[in-house]
Amino acid sequence: MDNDKPVTKAEFDSGLRNLENKFFDAMRSQKNELVDSMRQMETNLSTEFRRYAKGQKARVYNVEVGEYDMKLRLSTLEDRVLALETRLPPSAL
Repeated sequence: MDNDKPVTKAEFDSGLRNLENKFFDAMRSQKNELVDSMRQMETNLSTEFRRYAKGQKARVYNVEVGEYDMKLRLSTLEDRVLALETRLPPSAL
């Protein structure tokens, strides 16, 4: 091959197989890197979604507690207004 002789069929086939093997090895390596990157992205997304959900859960809890407190205070005020309107003594409630 190096000395200007023509390449034989066996040498050609051998060289082609070597190129194919190198190509497929490179493709496998790229695929493995891509799969690893995708797994890392999936892990990162899952982690961030969990963090977001935890924050939202805390906010919803605070809203629910605040709403309950507001309803309780409103109910107390309604009872007091009713007592004033009907002229019931506070001890009757």
